[in-house]
Amino acid sequence: MDVQQTAQTVNNAAYLVKAIVGVGAFLLIFIGWYVRTNNKLIVLKNKVDEALSNIDVACQKRAQSVKSCYAAAATVLSAEQKVLLESCKYRSGMNSKEIAQLDSNLTKSMGVINAVAENYPQIQSSEQFLNLQKVITETEETLFAQRRIYNSNVTVFNSAIKMIPMNIVAGMQHCEPYEFLKAEEEEKKPFEIPMPNIDLG
Repeated sequence: MDVQQTAQTVNNAAYLVKAIVGVGAFLLIFIGWYVRTNNKLIVLKNKVDEALSNIDVACQKRAQSVKSCYAAAATVLSAEQKVLLESCKYRSGMNSKEIAQLDSNLTKSMGVINAVAENYPQIQSSEQFLNLQKVITETEETLFAQRRIYNSNVTVFNSAIKMIPMNIVAGMQHCEPYEFLKAEEEEKKPFEIPMPNIDLG
């Protein structure tokens, strides 16, 4: 009887050890998976944030260029158009919605400035104005490329946080989907402005 009890005790201890080892192995595997998945989410999120930061920098450059371009054509811009430019003030750390709004406002302001310049050869022939237009065009090309990169990274991140099993970690980390940068509906419409009737002499 003592031998049987001893054998049973040994068997129970062996099962307990196996259970502890099994749980320990499971926990190690789970922790390893969690860390790898969390690190992947961090990398994806950083790519989105980096792309947004690049757009932020390009928007700052574009806003400064538009402001300078406006100064070069200020003699023929009306008070109403000055109000339009006021909506193009850049500030650092904007979110995707604010950047999209600024981008739309800058596009409208450049429409105003270019329309004015087309009617006044004195402005169009200005070397400073032409250089500024070139800088703005280059910046717009950069912005277009950066928007595509940003939206591509947003697609990857938003898909990742919804896919099993990564959505488990994303839920634990309270990850929220990013918004895409889209052209404003007003920006897609043909742009028309009233031309000021000013004679430069």
